[in-house]
Amino acid sequence: MKPIEERKRDEMGRLLPEPRNFTPLLRCEAVKMFADTYPTDRARNSALHTLKWFLDFNSVGPEELLSMSDDEIKMCIKKACLAKAAEGKGEMSRFLYYVVQRFLTVNNRIIQFTRTEKKQLFKKKPKRIAKQYIPTREDIYRMVDSMPRINYRQWLRNRALILCLWQSGVRNNCLVSWTWGIFKNQLYPEPKIPVEIKVVASRPEGVYDVAQDIKLSKYNVQYYYTFLHKEAAHALKAYLDARMEDGWKPKDSDPIWVTEAQNCKGNPMSIEDVRRIVKTAAKQIGIPSDRIWPHCLRKAFRKTLYESGVDPDVAEALMGHKLPGSRGNYFDYHDKDFVKKEYMKGFWDRIGINRIRKLEKEFVEIEKHSKNLEKMLEEREKENQELRERLVKLEMQLATILNDIGKKTREPENPKTKPKQKVISEKEIEKYLAKGWRYVATINKNKIIIEKP
Repeated sequence: MKPIEERKRDEMGRLLPEPRNFTPLLRCEAVKMFADTYPTDRARNSALHTLKWFLDFNSVGPEELLSMSDDEIKMCIKKACLAKAAEGKGEMSRFLYYVVQRFLTVNNRIIQFTRTEKKQLFKKKPKRIAKQYIPTREDIYRMVDSMPRINYRQWLRNRALILCLWQSGVRNNCLVSWTWGIFKNQLYPEPKIPVEIKVVASRPEGVYDVAQDIKLSKYNVQYYYTFLHKEAAHALKAYLDARMEDGWKPKDSDPIWVTEAQNCKGNPMSIEDVRRIVKTAAKQIGIPSDRIWPHCLRKAFRKTLYESGVDPDVAEALMGHKLPGSRGNYFDYHDKDFVKKEYMKGFWDRIGINRIRKLEKEFVEIEKHSKNLEKMLEEREKENQELRERLVKLEMQLATILNDIGKKTREPENPKTKPKQKVISEKEIEKYLAKGWRYVATINKNKIIIEKP
């Protein structure tokens, strides 16, 4: 490594990381053969870095290692793996073991370890699946809405990142590989929903309109398509707009996700940065940070597809999974339009299908209850009408009786004076009887003759 004073610095005066140089190591034909077994530069460099550390730790060269006896090689592997495990780097210890074994196998050296010996090298961690938490749609939107707003661009980025992880279902390493070339014609001038993302196992040099997932080659999948719905698309556009307003002039190769901290701004984000954002967002709404990580949002993506009634084969294809047996042989991976149509069936909006169904059920119950109330009111009105008719009849009978009694008790009338008569409706009889009028006779059902004494 160069002295600090000779190393390059960025515009803020920070030391820039120097590229790893494996030229001396690759002079060995055995190492060159081993490096050629890796399909991507990232995987190749990671393996070479690990192999170099192993050789330096044991103070041996690659050719010297291959010339050792099986027991001596075993001892070198054990010492290196146990040293990593002692530092609390269990996963690194496991990775180191498989890198060295791959190097030996490529060069026709087969070193066998028993199960007991492997257990001694690295203790198997308990599976996290037992304690993992798969967030619901409501959880994800709460994570987005409760994001701390300390730095405006950082706030926009984190909101968009959470939504994009969920609505695309991509792996962590794929998300950080997104470039401007993928979205420039799909988000501008206005987002074209759904936004299409092609994910490949290995992105050719100079190609920036596709994303890369280094794990696809492990599952023998060359590429697949996934998409973004409107919530994620508009959130991503808002973040990119803010970057351009601050002077960013995008090029096709520019990364979509960059660091926004004041002391470290504009650098491509790492998978560790994404993991930290997801855990922070989950903690804001009460989800323990040790129970959630970016892959949980990928599982939430699959759960959303299944709940929405998307064809199971399409759901697996949207995640970049290889379909087993004849299902994979008969599935048309090239029918992008069909996959897009199935994706759009997903319930990606803030109100999910379960909530809609619950509201629909409540509406049906309310409507049913309303009809029952209307029926009860009609029955009550009918009963009241019958009671009113009975009351009018009774009042008429009472008026007749009182009239007969009055005829018998009052003095004979002057024949020259005739009482004043009037025709009224049944509804008015009560009012006139109260004023001293007398019932005389009923003409028809609704008309009554009364007279004034």
